[in-house]
This record gives sequence, structure tokens and C-alpha cells, in this order.
Amino acid sequence: MLGDFPALFQSQQQSHEVQLSIVDHSTTLSRPHKYKCPKPNSDFTPFLVNSCNSPSNRQKWCYGYDINTDFEEVVPNTGVTRKFTLVLTNANYCGDGYAVDGTLINGSYPGPMLEGNWGDWFEITVINELTNCNGTAIHWHGVRQWKTVWEDGVGGVTQCPIPTYRWRATQYGASWYHRIVSADANGALGPLLIHGPATANYDIDKGPLLITDWYHRDAFEVYHNEVVPGGNATVLFQPPAKLMNGVGRFVQGNQYNNDSFPACEVGKGRCIDHGSIYKTEVVKGKRHRFRIMNTSTSLHFTFWIEGHTMTVIGADFVPIKPYTAKVLNVAIGE
Repeated sequence: MLGDFPALFQSQQQSHEVQLSIVDHSTTLSRPHKYKCPKPNSDFTPFLVNSCNSPSNRQKWCYGYDINTDFEEVVPNTGVTRKFTLVLTNANYCGDGYAVDGTLINGSYPGPMLEGNWGDWFEITVINELTNCNGTAIHWHGVRQWKTVWEDGVGGVTQCPIPTYRWRATQYGASWYHRIVSADANGALGPLLIHGPATANYDIDKGPLLITDWYHRDAFEVYHNEVVPGGNATVLFQPPAKLMNGVGRFVQGNQYNNDSFPACEVGKGRCIDHGSIYKTEVVKGKRHRFRIMNTSTSLHFTFWIEGHTMTVIGADFVPIKPYTAKVLNVAIGE
């Protein structure tokens, strides 16, 4: 299954101050450090102004369409093309406080959010500035690609590395995109948000919430450990950290102590700082929409919000009849 779990919950707590627990890793230490890491890209608040519906009627949409419109038969003719540029580079990233060699998009992890409306065309230019001689292709996770099948898929199988992609948003919801060349994504991914009607009302759209396992090893090395006889497959199933919208904390004393990785001492080697925890603001009495997606390599996640019940309103670019849940099981790619 591909896509997201759009979930709503109504806060019963007081408003919290607006803050993201972000550390500027490049200036944390008092002395120079050879590993320079960018700030995490943690805020994916939608930037498009939604004038097609309101908090009291999210079932409505523009052009006379609504939640009952069959999106497999009808697509709004918005006349809009959303243009984006993605630049891939090799760089360090310290999402959990440990400097990892990875691939960043536009100098950040996760990469920028690609946002548009149901019926818009997306035009994405990809610039490959990787220094490790790797080609690249981008996979638009769960996008139907109606009449544009050559704009997606596995590089070298169903598509070539394409410098400029162009496809139409024939469905709505949220998902993600990622680099797809062999096993080598290595951090090159970001959220994808397509606005449309919804099966339940909400007040505030908090945008995508990406959860993932996080490794200190290169993707090819992790894959090698899994498939080669004598390799240590536990590396794949026991990552040193989990991130939420690009931030998390390296748990010291885990399996890496038995896998040639010593406990992390800040200021030494690749240990830049203690990482951080993702924080966001909610408002008491308001209904918030989170678009939860699991971008992991190997982990299935169980997600809940302490003291709250969620209402699930869609999955995999498909609106569904709302149901309530205290816990969500989110598989890889959902």
C-alpha cells in the first residue's frame, strides 16, 4: 500500500508555544568540527491558501466538485502548473545528532514539500550534483500516473533518469517522493501534498508527518549486511534511531555497541550533539489534520497521540468513510 493515513484529533490540552526542537548542528560545538550538518527540515505546514472549502464543510471542492466526485473519471481542469526544482547533493546530515554521509535534496532532509491542488500539473526539474558517479531517478510514491507512466517507476526498468518530470494530480491526499536507484535513496526524499475534499471536517491542516527508521551506515552497506552470507542482518532491523520529520535522538548503548559502533560521546568523531525531539503546536478545542506516512527501510510503526482519539479519513490517495482509532499501525510506504 502506498500513501498516507490522514488522521484528525481534537486537542484536549492547552495551546503550546510554537517551537520545533531544532539544533543548528553546524554551530553547536565551541570548537570547529569537520562535519557540517544543515538544520532539519521539520515544518511542512501547507503554504497554499485553501479557498475551495471551509472547516465546516471539507466535503466541498472548487469547480462544482465534491467528495462524491469519481476521481477516476473526472479531474478538475485548473489550468495550473506547479514548478519545482530538486537538486541532489552528497552531504552530511545529523538528524539524531550523529553525522551520517547521505544524499540531500536542496540541502535538507527531508527534502522540500511538493504541494498543489487536485487537477494541477506538477513539473519537477531534477539536477544531479552527486559526486559519487551515481545516476538518479525519482519515484512519486502512490501517484497514479494516468497517461504518464514513463514519468515514474524504477530507474533502468520503467523509466530513465529524467531531468524534468511532468505529471498531473488526478487524485488527492498526501504521500512522498524519493530517489530510486538500486538501494541508494540514502536520505533523498520528501513529502508530497495534493489538496482536495475530505470525508470529515477539520480546523487546522498540520501537513505531512514523516516517521522513519534511521541508520548510521550507507544504504548499500545496510543492504549488503542483509543479503550476503555471513552478514549481520540485525543492522537492518535494529536501527540506532527513529526520526519524525527529520529529527530524533541516537539511543546510546544499543546494538551498535556490538557492531563496531561505540556509544556516542558528543564532541568526538561524528557525534555532533544529542539530537532533538519533534515538537509542534496544537490548539485546545480545534480539530487538527496530520498526514502520517512511514518512509522507513524496514520498520513498521505503531502511532498514537497520548490521551487522544484519532479519526482516520483517508489512505493511499483514497478518501474513506471516517472511523476512530486510538492507535494506527503504519506499514512501510504507507
